Amino acid sequence: MSFNADNLDCKTQSSSGPLRDWRYTTNDAHTDVDATGYFAGMAAPARNSKGMKLLDSVEVIDVDTGTTTRHHVSAIDASGNVTISVATLS
Repeated sequence: MSFNADNLDCKTQSSSGPLRDWRYTTNDAHTDVDATGYFAGMAAPARNSKGMKLLDSVEVIDVDTGTTTRHHVSAIDASGNVTISVATLS
């Protein structure tokens, strides 16, 4: 399966800064969602209300397995394609 913008929702935006918290529901495994540029064209301001920014957090819900994983926006290329990575808590 490929990225579906209809399944990406902004849950919250920090009142103390510009970062957002996103929820993405998919049938794809989190390792597929972490692929370079998976979130094609989703960088701010390209999609305005759905514009993702570097370091935004993304909760990925895999409906096939029932698992939820936490990620963050780790890269944005010049075309506005967003790459996320599994978040590491320290």
